[in-house]
Amino acid sequence: MRGRQRCQILSSQGCPTIKTTRAEGCGYMTSGMSDDRDDRYEAAIEWLKLMLALVTAAALTVIYLLMPDPTPGSVQEFIKACLPNLVSALIVFPAVFIVLGRVNLSTKDRIAQTIRQSLDSTEKGLTFANDVSGTADFVRDIIAKKSSQTAIKIEILAFTGGTFTTALLRDLVQLNPNKLHIVLRTIDFSRAQNKDSFPSHWEHEEAETVTRLKELCADQATLQIWRYPAFPFLLGLNIDESHLLITFPFWNHRTGKLADQSLEYRYYRRNAGSEYLFDLFENWRNQPDQTLLHSDTPHPTR
Repeated sequence: MRGRQRCQILSSQGCPTIKTTRAEGCGYMTSGMSDDRDDRYEAAIEWLKLMLALVTAAALTVIYLLMPDPTPGSVQEFIKACLPNLVSALIVFPAVFIVLGRVNLSTKDRIAQTIRQSLDSTEKGLTFANDVSGTADFVRDIIAKKSSQTAIKIEILAFTGGTFTTALLRDLVQLNPNKLHIVLRTIDFSRAQNKDSFPSHWEHEEAETVTRLKELCADQATLQIWRYPAFPFLLGLNIDESHLLITFPFWNHRTGKLADQSLEYRYYRRNAGSEYLFDLFENWRNQPDQTLLHSDTPHPTR
């Protein structure tokens, strides 16, 4: 009662009053003090989440370092390729979530922005060594998730198409009969500039690949084969304009020719951060002076 009387006296004297609830009263905890304590609890929980994520990331890093070199094209190779991205996600996701909390975003907005930034971070780092063979399981999983579609388009920019055919397309066609529309673009060795820059066996390999791929796709998949005369600036595979695997050629400085070696492919899902690479791939697949070698479709488009 004394507290309440004192508040009333101060009010009658023209002093500003403090709005409180009955449970708080004068001299008891205000709602502002309670909010401060809630904020401290929330901050502590967020830091605990961050510490847990860092511990998990450290454990996965140790597992990655202790894993033996996997067999090319195996599930173990796919898992080992994914581990660095899981570690990145475990670090980026809670860190970004906490930072966004400092700018007074709602929890819903913080989660949405954190997911977008985390996905951009992990997708940019997904790499596959051992050339096309290293991507085989990953690409098969992407196609399997599209099993409800009646048609799936696969566009390939290649040197000769040999590795794409033996390591990837053969299984994809057999697993997805009458669903795939494959467009392969290879070097036109009869018109190519700087032909001396290519390994000598590539021309024969390209001719064999064309024959083998036609037989493989007969009554199983639609196929177009184009030949381009320009120097091969980039290589890659595009699935339904939404998934991209891309790499760039290397030089063999000893021979002065393009290196006939395994390349590292990088995967990108189409989003604002990867749009440039999709545009780059589209630009080179539509390069001028291509010639159509084979088509199962009545009105092929380049």
